Amino acid sequence: LYLSDGSMGFAEDSDAAFVEGAEIYGRVLVDPVQNLGNSFDANIEKVFLCSGRDGYVPKYDPSRDEYGCLADSPNLRDRYKVLDKEQPDTQDIEANNVEFNARLAIDDAESLTIVRQPGTDGFRLDSAPLFTVTVGREWYMHTIYTVRATDSRRKRSISRRFHAVSSQQQMNIRSKRDIEW
Repeated sequence: LYLSDGSMGFAEDSDAAFVEGAEIYGRVLVDPVQNLGNSFDANIEKVFLCSGRDGYVPKYDPSRDEYGCLADSPNLRDRYKVLDKEQPDTQDIEANNVEFNARLAIDDAESLTIVRQPGTDGFRLDSAPLFTVTVGREWYMHTIYTVRATDSRRKRSISRRFHAVSSQQQMNIRSKRDIEW
């Protein structure tokens, strides 16, 4: 499902558990139902993982001083920047000495089919580091991505940056351990 072209649609299961050692797959894409062809491109810029304190659910709404997993906050128990396309040297590569092995689709030979699909980008990471902290935490993934419309006739592009904060309950877990948004 992670590598598919989306032509069969994406299921909407509600199973949100993943096991230690599973790979977590994330993907952003321009809605294929809109049939926009090659006129849009999506690019993941950063991916964060975080967990809240005392039931706190991170949300991204700067007008209310809510920044999801982006900023340190007393409401966050754990916070990791697992991917940063522009500044990979600022990434958290591990939690408690267990590596995330996070990689963007463009940097992953097995995921190049995603890179070749218009309006799509993806990443994957190992779940094992999430099991090195206290059991029972609910994890949230905050993805920053850009959708760019290109007009080849005028050689111009219009881009807009988006934020997506997803909880385990919003992630679609498949038997092959694929996660999508």
